[in-house]
Amino acid sequence: MNTEGGTLYIGVNDKGYLTGLDQELRFAHNDSDVYLRSVNQNVIRLLGKKEDRDRYQAYIRCRLYEYEDGRLVFGVSSGANQ
Repeated sequence: MNTEGGTLYIGVNDKGYLTGLDQELRFAHNDSDVYLRSVNQNVIRLLGKKEDRDRYQAYIRCRLYEYEDGRLVFGVSSGANQ
């Protein structure tokens, strides 16, 4: 188990280049707030039983990063690197 935390980025390819969230945002009707809430809720939901979700929710941070060219990247951080 990863006990030291880390960050998962959505909108970045395997080589670390920004690809953005254009395609993903279409599912949220191009509303970044709707997308942020939806992914946050799904991450928390996937933590398992309600007791686990309640315990770990304080360690999960979801946020959008906007770059100068307008591309958005989504990051989910957990654990020690908060």
